[in-house]
Amino acid sequence: MSRSGLRLSRRGLLRAALGGGLALAASPLLAACSLRSDLVRPAPGGWDFTVAGKRFTMYGMNWLDPDTGFWPPHEWSEFSPTRVDQQLGNIASIGVRTIRVFVAATYFQPTATSVNPEALKRMDTFLGIAERHGLSVLFTTPADWEGTPTYRQPDKFAGTPNLQALAYYWSVVGKTFGRDPRILGWDLHNEGTINWTSSAMAELWPQWLQQQYKTVSAVRQAWGTSVSWSGSTFESAPIPPDQSAPGSAFLWDYQRFREWIADRFLQNQLDALNEAGDHHMRTVGAIQWSVPLYLPSNQPSAYSGFSPVRVGKNLDFISIHFYPLYSHPPETSNADTWLTANILYLQAILAYIATGQGDAPRPVVLEEIGEPAGPHAVPFYQAFPKATVPWACGWMPWTYAIAPTAPTQAWGLFDDTTNTLTPSGQAYKADRTALREGRQIQPHAPVLPASARPSDEQVLTDPNPEWLWQFVAAQKLGTIPEGLSSVSG
Repeated sequence: MSRSGLRLSRRGLLRAALGGGLALAASPLLAACSLRSDLVRPAPGGWDFTVAGKRFTMYGMNWLDPDTGFWPPHEWSEFSPTRVDQQLGNIASIGVRTIRVFVAATYFQPTATSVNPEALKRMDTFLGIAERHGLSVLFTTPADWEGTPTYRQPDKFAGTPNLQALAYYWSVVGKTFGRDPRILGWDLHNEGTINWTSSAMAELWPQWLQQQYKTVSAVRQAWGTSVSWSGSTFESAPIPPDQSAPGSAFLWDYQRFREWIADRFLQNQLDALNEAGDHHMRTVGAIQWSVPLYLPSNQPSAYSGFSPVRVGKNLDFISIHFYPLYSHPPETSNADTWLTANILYLQAILAYIATGQGDAPRPVVLEEIGEPAGPHAVPFYQAFPKATVPWACGWMPWTYAIAPTAPTQAWGLFDDTTNTLTPSGQAYKADRTALREGRQIQPHAPVLPASARPSDEQVLTDPNPEWLWQFVAAQKLGTIPEGLSSVSG
């Protein structure tokens, strides 16, 4: 069976929890019913978005209430409509149309089978304020900012308790807000990385192997004699060490297994939303290590498992996050070299996604991107929108405002104490016209075919920054600063 065909429906998950084993099913992207015309949808061809027949550019930012503490903020438990109205008014004043908003798990879903009705009322109030300011809202799945609920154990991605809890959450939220035109969509997880191992994964690994290979002898033949395996059952199968092993079928299978865990995690939520009759777009906020051209410390486990191309096939748009690096590419006193290296890295991520999407592409959104206040911030904000216009059709910097209680954590487009734009915010506001006009002139970048791209098997069994710079050169993205092509982990 092809790995892209391996799916686990929510009903299958519940059967598995009751001892029925792994069940395979494929679910449609959306429920089989007519879609509302006033909801934002991907445009035909996968390059843009439309609403009510008109083009919709996802020019936005992430929002959190900086007046409710740092870190984390407590915007829902300390919800203030007056304060939110002021903040969303600030955001709308620079032409922003979309905001991404986190939901707190412990406030919205205190137990696996309960959703706080007051939280839903506050969500509705928030949407009303956003609507008055002309803002569409992308909500995340419940996040652990204000504490980790018990149902997250033993593994929030592979464990049955959390998957059942998420299915319950979306069954309630999908029925409550499933046709609400104020909502842009749902982000099904923020920057998730599948564990290297856990008790839940240890139970699923033998089952995955059996589905892939049918017999233990077939697994042994694929892995070769270099893999030490003392048992004779699937349950005795080892897991690979978390280290580079170029071309290892053993390690490659384990990375594929981790990707399947991510598929299963997302499909569970998609099924619940479909069954609730929800009509909104769905995405997942992928950390930049989801594109494995560069993995921190050259460790296979740094790969998130949420391949944007792979999971994007079952979502409405692809979301990728990006923050500039300092040690890889190396920190340097030369600001131009730092900026060039990071912009090339960013472009490589987007081009890597583009080369893998094939004939049915999804729109790509930079759902989180930013640089804290400092010497690099304004040049980065001036550079990244124009540099990504050829591939992206949405931008959501992190984040709305600098928190007054943590001024050293200067991530913000606004200064919350003065309600004025920071230098980074001024640069982002100035980018708005260029983003729209640039995309009208050049809606697609010339991207070389997938043959100019290293295979996933190559990069996931042999993590090395050389893949990044080789890809930059192969795609003719720009001149690599001297010395970076030989960066080691």
